Amino acid sequence: MKKTKITLIALVIFALFSATSSFTQDYQLVYNLKTGDSFTLVATSKMLTKMDMMGQSVEIPIEMEFSFALKTLGFADGAYSLETVYKRMKMQSKNQFMAMAYDTDDSDDTRQFAEAGKALRSIINVPFTVKVDKHGKLLEVQGLDKLQNALKESIGESGNPMLLQLIEQQFSEKQNTENLQTFLLEYPERSLQIGDTWEIERESLAGGLNMKIKFVQTLTAVENGVAVISASSVIDSQKSTIKTPQGDVEATLLGNAEGTIRASLECGMIQSSQSLMLMDVKAILGGMEMIQKITVNSEVECQRSSI
Repeated sequence: MKKTKITLIALVIFALFSATSSFTQDYQLVYNLKTGDSFTLVATSKMLTKMDMMGQSVEIPIEMEFSFALKTLGFADGAYSLETVYKRMKMQSKNQFMAMAYDTDDSDDTRQFAEAGKALRSIINVPFTVKVDKHGKLLEVQGLDKLQNALKESIGESGNPMLLQLIEQQFSEKQNTENLQTFLLEYPERSLQIGDTWEIERESLAGGLNMKIKFVQTLTAVENGVAVISASSVIDSQKSTIKTPQGDVEATLLGNAEGTIRASLECGMIQSSQSLMLMDVKAILGGMEMIQKITVNSEVECQRSSI
């Protein structure tokens, strides 16, 4: 009888130990890419801007699609070299005042703003190189001059200096780095357990606004070799002065976002993400104040592919 009790106690202790150890497993989120590994990422977003304009309540919906491909060239000096090409850029928007759209896949596009599509089409499949460390921090972007030269050459034919300035800003080295870092997940330099949280702080310049962004990410689960990460962010901009043809605009932005990210434990690449972002923009032009409320629903899908 005494032996039976001891055996039962031992079994209970073993069961408790096994249960506890299953909840305290360590996971290392890092990039583990092999030469030749290729991925295609497709990002879609639906943005709705609400504001008052000329005494009317205006809603401006914009739908965008953006895709690019990455190919691993190798690993040296603590960084992966990733050959990167843009594959497609697409946008459409329509409200009571205007309609505009472009699609780099449509060479015969004649819609309003198709001129932008023609310019952007000049950089589709033009390769440049991104260097990223094993924790996902983007270190360097090389070869952007090829994109910028192609844009200048294409827009030079249309003679639209405002379009050239806008697109050059969007494809500057700084803006490209910020855009690409959005899709290359940045992981902490430590092992994680379920429930662990890490923070990332970045600064960004978008639309003339100097923004500070704080990301908070939590490993919530691991399912079939996929890390499930809950993500939130807070966006805050100091008052910025934006130069426009109509005059200087004083603007501020406050926003927050919530979403879920799924990433491969095997290679570290994002598999998918969904997020909802809410932003309030306050702008003053010529003494007149305008408030914009912006909602953005975004999704990203990533698949292995040939570049």
